[in-house]
Amino acid sequence: MPRIAGTRSSSIELSEIVINTGEAAWTQKDAGCAVAVDTAKVKRGTDSAKFTIGEAAAQGLQAWAASAAADLDLRAWPTAWGFTHIKYWIYSSVATAAGDLKIGMGNDANPTAGGTTEYYVNVPALAATTMTLVRTPLSSNTDIATNLSSVSNVCLWLQTAAWEGVLYIDDIRICRYETHGDSAITIPETQTYGNTLLDKRHVELFYLPWRSAALTVYELPVDAEILPFMGSNVGTWTSSDLAQGCKRLYSGQTAEELGCCATSIAVRTVDDLADPSYTDSDTWTAEFISLEVSE
Repeated sequence: MPRIAGTRSSSIELSEIVINTGEAAWTQKDAGCAVAVDTAKVKRGTDSAKFTIGEAAAQGLQAWAASAAADLDLRAWPTAWGFTHIKYWIYSSVATAAGDLKIGMGNDANPTAGGTTEYYVNVPALAATTMTLVRTPLSSNTDIATNLSSVSNVCLWLQTAAWEGVLYIDDIRICRYETHGDSAITIPETQTYGNTLLDKRHVELFYLPWRSAALTVYELPVDAEILPFMGSNVGTWTSSDLAQGCKRLYSGQTAEELGCCATSIAVRTVDDLADPSYTDSDTWTAEFISLEVSE
């Protein structure tokens, strides 16, 4: 018998929780790192956390801040919440190599009290004077899935002592991305936005595994805009990719199928998703954004 024609599809579901807004100055640890808040490089709210790291700064913890989600458990699912990535905006006055800086979290409210342990992931390579969205898998440090039973603080670590520069960090979140389908939707670790016009808006950018034909929205708890982009290379995005129109969707819309010829999709939401509520591995609720694309 002849084969029946089929359509490949892939989906992604996102939930998240804010752990630091950047609206207050962090606490200084190293005397060579001056801390402040500043309006110069902001992606959310009115301020971002600013760090001026000088020649005198030593390798080690530079500054820290209390977490807004101290009860967040990042150990391996199903023991904990099942979150997969740390996400934040960062700007550096000079280019950095991967691992020059690290961002971390710890179980204790004060990481300088002695006897505490923090768990770090590398800040990836950054271009100079560019606001960059970073989404790093928590799996890059396996100790997180073993030991981080609460997120009581967030920390900045200097690995390369000779490094000097000014950093701005804003809007740090812990995210849960769940992907399914014939070919995975890609979550790039770093992204700058060029023509996507995403300043001052919460955003996600996903690379599709192929050129899509349709987009279905299964769950959308907040108003949002979907921006499909058509590029010359499947699985990448550049500022020259052509926007394929803006799809405006509203809270509560479900199973909304849209024609969508695209190789990447930006999702920008008007409001944050509500924080999850967690009891145990079988009892937890959260607001999700849920999308599916078909070939």
